[in-house]
Amino acid sequence: MDDFKQYIKSVTEINDRKIYTVADHMTGFDENYNNPLLDYISNNGNNDHAVINYEHFLPNSIKQKYNDLEINFSLDRYNKKLLGPLLSYNTTLVEKNKIENFLCCFLGRDHVSRQFLSAILIKSKIWNNEYCRKDFSYTSDSLDGNISFYLNQEESRLYRKFFINNTDDINFRKNTIGYEHGDNVHNLKVIDNYFKKSFLALIPETIGTSFIPFITEKFLNAVVTKTLFVTYGQPNWHSTLENVHGFKLHNKIFDYSFDKIQNPIHRVIKLFEMISKFQHLSAADWHDLYLIEQDTIEYNYDHYYSKNYLKYLAKFA
Repeated sequence: MDDFKQYIKSVTEINDRKIYTVADHMTGFDENYNNPLLDYISNNGNNDHAVINYEHFLPNSIKQKYNDLEINFSLDRYNKKLLGPLLSYNTTLVEKNKIENFLCCFLGRDHVSRQFLSAILIKSKIWNNEYCRKDFSYTSDSLDGNISFYLNQEESRLYRKFFINNTDDINFRKNTIGYEHGDNVHNLKVIDNYFKKSFLALIPETIGTSFIPFITEKFLNAVVTKTLFVTYGQPNWHSTLENVHGFKLHNKIFDYSFDKIQNPIHRVIKLFEMISKFQHLSAADWHDLYLIEQDTIEYNYDHYYSKNYLKYLAKFA
């Protein structure tokens, strides 16, 4: 139990039935949809038919796998902690400025998936130290080991070429921007202008190597600044955002086939291939593409501030 203290917020008991209040990503799910915390609760004889009140949506595939547990989605907690805070953001400040930069990407705490994302942007020279920031550092050797974990030897030899530049480890160093973990409104004020001046916001979701969608507040930075965005998250992250949360995707200009790819290395490569074709367009071209998707951008903005997203999520709570 000690290994899961940061995820289990409380345990109560009613009529010999334990009720667990669970938060955060629980270390994620593997390709077989196993989760160590749910395994622990399920395999503990004293926890038979326990109730899990979880602040994130889980698909039916997880509930079917752990059918001895009653897993509930706590929408109120999810909204209060993650989605709701930006409703107080001063919307008079989010008029879209002239687009002058291709891409912005802001990565907080270290994770393997964020190493993958930053490394491929650095190697391809999409990374811009003004518009792209990360609050961690790593070496090419550690990155190489992480890549090898998800690929066989032949694939690793091929795909590492897209990530690793052994002659320039300085690019793997921290270049933070003053984030305050958990203060979503403060953080958006810090990066607001970078979003508004960028054609595309690339959102690095939490624990992108998990195999179950885990949607936090990060995409909302793009929604409230009316910026085009794609996310490097888990398989089916975007389809979940659309089908469960009710937000629309930018299907007119972006190809979301990467969203279905299970392997995190293959997925980030496919995502990179999709966005890189926009890299060398002119600012006028970026603006024209923005106008193509403007109806979707305005829909998502209204969908959030009207709180209509809660009506979608309520169906699963």
